[in-house]
Order: sequence, then structure tokens, then C-alpha cells
Amino acid sequence: MESVGEELPSLLPAPTAPVFAFEPSTEQQIPPIPAASAEMSEHAIHCLCLGTDAWNKVRYVKAQQALQAGGVFQPHLIDPRWGIATPTGPVPDFLFKSEQTFGTFLHGLLKQREAFAAGITEIIKEHPAAADCINRVFRPEIRAFRAVSDNLLQFTCGKRAEAVDARRKLVEASMPSAALQLKAIHPTPNFLFDSRVTSKSTHLSLK
Repeated sequence: MESVGEELPSLLPAPTAPVFAFEPSTEQQIPPIPAASAEMSEHAIHCLCLGTDAWNKVRYVKAQQALQAGGVFQPHLIDPRWGIATPTGPVPDFLFKSEQTFGTFLHGLLKQREAFAAGITEIIKEHPAAADCINRVFRPEIRAFRAVSDNLLQFTCGKRAEAVDARRKLVEASMPSAALQLKAIHPTPNFLFDSRVTSKSTHLSLK
């Protein structure tokens, strides 16, 4: 037996000296395009009818008719008074249709935002107490719902501007002697080049 006063061995582990950690690590390359969520992928596959015989039967004409509008939402033209021939061929035709598609998409997006704002306004009118909550949820700082809508609008406008620029460059390339003058003329809501610019300021022959 152990004598009285004799120290018992400690059951706790002996303290260790702190160790400086300098562990190696690396970073993985982030994919340039993030993977879609499983839910979004399922929605896309369903809407596109992929994996079924109906994949090429998804129609859009009726929807296009409901979304399209005239004026600035239609492809830009060349004022016939300028006497400049409109480029033709597969590339010009593709760019024309691209601008037309993005114009229709732009009008649809703006109409969607208008309809959404009108619906929210109607809810606030009927339920004034919900105004603070609604404004807090959809305010720009949160950027949950608004970020998606704003990014979609930004993308659409940018791609349409890209199509307009490409169509203008085709015209400029067809008239090398006037390319610099044409480049300096801004597009308008209806024309690739501002038809109000006179021949005196551009050295172009108008008919």
C-alpha cells in the first residue's frame, strides 16, 4: 500500500510545448463557369424536352409575337437617303437576327420588370403594413432577386450592343474611304448611323 502523503501519478497527459504550424496547402483552379445546381439543370432539361422525341418541337413564334415591339427594339437600319448598300450574306443575316432576338428579349425583360413592379405595388396598396418588409427584401443592397434581374438586363443590352457594333463594322469595311467618318457617327434608336448627320460633316454623299 502507498504511504500517506505519497504523491499519486497524474492521469493527465504531460503538457506539450506549443508547435508552430506551417502546413503546406494549395488552391484549386475555380471553373470559369460555375456548375448549375441540380434543380436548375432539371428545370432546363424539362423545358427543353431533352431526352425525349419533343426536343425539336419547342416552339417560340407565339411567345415572340407577345414579346416583340417596334422602334428601338427592332434591328437597326441604314437610312436609304445615305445611299449605302446594306451588306448581305450569311454573316450579316446572322447578325441581323441576333440583334432582333436580343431586342425582343430586352423588351420582354423590361415588360417583366414593369409587371413585377405593378404587382408589388398592388400588394402594398392592399396590405400597407407589408410595405417595409417588401422594400427591405427587394432593396438593392441585398441583391438576391434584383441581382439576377439586373445581370440579365445587363447581359442582354451588352450582347445587343455587340451585335449592333458588328453590323456597323460590316458597313465600314464595305466603304474603306469613309470608315473613319462612319465610325464617328453614333447609332440612333432606328438607324445604324445617325441619319441627321449631314454630308458636309461626314463627307458622305447622301441621296
